[in-house]
Amino acid sequence: MTHRPLILPSRDVKGIRWSVSGIEEALRLLEIAQPVEIKFSQGTRRIGCHRYFPGRHSITISRFLTAEAASRVLWHELTHAAQVERAIRLHGQSGLSKFGQAYKLETRMRGYRGNRFEVEARAAEDWHEAQPLAA
Repeated sequence: MTHRPLILPSRDVKGIRWSVSGIEEALRLLEIAQPVEIKFSQGTRRIGCHRYFPGRHSITISRFLTAEAASRVLWHELTHAAQVERAIRLHGQSGLSKFGQAYKLETRMRGYRGNRFEVEARAAEDWHEAQPLAA
């Protein structure tokens, strides 16, 4: 596995301190090879978001969360990053569009809560208890 640059916010928000070693371990466990940028948003409606740009992941987390909630959300969004990378490893360049199509189909067939990608990401949220990513 290659080294994964991790880009964290330049300052802590609401006293949240990220565990860099914990996040690096999460990246290793989830087999995320591409750089990950973590940033905060002002939003209150969406608590977390993962976006993939060629060669990097961008994860946005609401600045209004507690450290525990931020840790859960980060595990959730990192799982989406891992899902995207698995699709790219499996399908090459077309992996991202195949992932997007599969995600939409899952949502259409099973709804957001039943979508297998969301089920996997919600299950990963529980890992924060054993390995918190923020304090």
